[in-house]
Amino acid sequence: MIDLKVSIPQAYDFLFDNTKLYKFCSGGRGSAKTWSFLTYLIIEALDAKNEILIARKTEKSIKRSVNKELVNAIERLGVLKYCQIQSDRILFVNGSEISYTGLKNVDELRSARFNKLLIEEAHNITENDIDVIVPTLMRHKNPEFLAIWNKQTDNDSINKFVEANKNRDDFVYRHTTFADNPFLPEKLETERQNCLKNEPEKYAWIWLGAPMPEGEEAQFIRTDVIKEAQAREMPDNENYPLILGVDPKREGKDDFVVVARKGKKAWLVWQTDKYVDTQFAISKLAEIINDMNPLYVFIDSGKGEGITDFLRAQYANKIYEVKFAMSPNKPDIYRNKRAEMYGLCRTWLQEGGSLPANPFWLIDLASARYAPDKDGKILLEPKEKIKGRIGRSPGYADALVLTFALGQNVVKYNNANSNNFIIKRNNSFLDR
Repeated sequence: MIDLKVSIPQAYDFLFDNTKLYKFCSGGRGSAKTWSFLTYLIIEALDAKNEILIARKTEKSIKRSVNKELVNAIERLGVLKYCQIQSDRILFVNGSEISYTGLKNVDELRSARFNKLLIEEAHNITENDIDVIVPTLMRHKNPEFLAIWNKQTDNDSINKFVEANKNRDDFVYRHTTFADNPFLPEKLETERQNCLKNEPEKYAWIWLGAPMPEGEEAQFIRTDVIKEAQAREMPDNENYPLILGVDPKREGKDDFVVVARKGKKAWLVWQTDKYVDTQFAISKLAEIINDMNPLYVFIDSGKGEGITDFLRAQYANKIYEVKFAMSPNKPDIYRNKRAEMYGLCRTWLQEGGSLPANPFWLIDLASARYAPDKDGKILLEPKEKIKGRIGRSPGYADALVLTFALGQNVVKYNNANSNNFIIKRNNSFLDR
């Protein structure tokens, strides 16, 4: 028995679940998915006799790149003495074999010998490829179908296959990013930071594994509109009231975000991606409210129920809980409150709203896609789909749009020398 010391990120523990025949993973750069999958296959090859095939749509590149990555993994594992390295395959002393091929003619797989298959760059394979691969592989003893890819579009055949099969007991799918890789090299971290700073519009695709932008016909708030807002000088809006939007942290990689807006100016008040319990959240928000004295604070009800109840008891009419699924003020245009608030935010941006240059505003606001529903009303896609693309909830965007729970300009100074405000209710949120 070979004693191995293996360092694989915990996010890839699912590879060693023997109850799963399908092990799929999408992700962004630096997520260590290739290293983890190749390491797993080397371990499988050493553990028992297996015939393993690694495939990619393009044959020319796979022999060169996969061979190099496999040899590197074998050397790091210290098991080179158990292997014979050849140009198109690696042979192991126990009879196992890892070979590589292209999928230009997928029908050739029907006569190939393998019981474990890894598809690299699986976003390139077609529905026909999958229809050939699955029955061919599953007729072998102890089969496993593995796939890794960077999402190109939601409509890629591999994504549709995942969507259709993800609830099966023998199927596991994960999406990973650089944040799941505790061994991220310093050079890659520098590249990531530079991309976030200099090319924020590409960041979600490259580093978060979100699908590549498909044009802006389905993008609810256009990228150029957001960039123009970020390029504007912050106006002096002292004659407008201060409104806060709060998007509490939900889980995992989500952020807890507090945003302030005064007229045409919005900015980040506080943010953390760390775990925040209810008591700390209440204490932090109370500190912010005492310091900033906002007219209203709108809190997403998704994870803010206990927070809202406590703060409302302390700050009376300042605190309001917003349910994104509640009916909008303009039900003839929008399907729900979420779509309406995003719509009001879009108008605000188009008409001179100003945002800081923080790239997360661009990533979050540009991530929302929409389509008319069956009644022709504006409906945004489910938040889970956005999380699937950018790897977390769009907290910056949600906190900002919450400041529009009343509407865009329904609250104005009555007199510049007083603290009184005119509130145009017209079926407003406050009447609910």
